[in-house]
Amino acid sequence: MSFLKHSGVQHPIICGAMYPCSNPELIAAASDAGGLGIIQPLSLTYVHGHDLREGIQKIRGLTQKPVGFNLIVEQSVKIYQKRMEMGLDVALSEGIRFFITALGNPGRSRLSRCHRTKVCVESKRPRSQWPHLCE
Repeated sequence: MSFLKHSGVQHPIICGAMYPCSNPELIAAASDAGGLGIIQPLSLTYVHGHDLREGIQKIRGLTQKPVGFNLIVEQSVKIYQKRMEMGLDVALSEGIRFFITALGNPGRSRLSRCHRTKVCVESKRPRSQWPHLCE
């Protein structure tokens, strides 16, 4: 399946997650312009002061267009793993259906969770290292 068809965007443009400047207004504006704004969870919570769920809901209040989520897969410290799992849970429950991973392999169990909800997962790593689910 093509990126445009799966994501529901008009243009093949991703406004990548940018720490610290990815705020709700920027993400919503990128999506409203026909691209895909990506939520950067650390920016949303630590820089801009939103609870993750409330921040996603705020973005949803600013745009009806699709948005994505930057799943940070850093696993060197248990608190990072816990934060990642919580972020994935919140994003899935809030209807996010496009994820970009960063800083590691998301693992088959997480990919399987996403696959069951027909979510697209893209990685900043070569596809040969693990599957993506946009097809």
